[in-house]
Amino acid sequence: MSQAGSVHSQQSLSGVTVTFAGSGDAFGSGGRFQACIHLRLAGPTGTGQRLTAAMECMFPGATRVRRRFAVEVTELQPGDSAVVAGVRARAFLASHPSGAPALILRLTLSGRVIAYSALG
Repeated sequence: MSQAGSVHSQQSLSGVTVTFAGSGDAFGSGGRFQACIHLRLAGPTGTGQRLTAAMECMFPGATRVRRRFAVEVTELQPGDSAVVAGVRARAFLASHPSGAPALILRLTLSGRVIAYSALG
């Protein structure tokens, strides 16, 4: 691994490996284009707009730079189901005062099921 990149965490579950690799600028702003991911997100309606706002807040100009990796956003409403990066995501309404609709996601991959919520 080059000096610019580092592996932050790696977890494995029954043959499924998830690795988060970073190089200091996840959104490729400033002309560095060092991220080595295909960013796929699933979330409630408005997730794409919120991602754009967060990118601009953390890395001004990031949304105007051509990245060398894809960013895909799948927006879900309660009851919706979609396959994102090979993982089936089913959305359930969460009672969480965040200023926007909040979801709990049921994620299914290789017969394993987990629930994800940002509700700490």
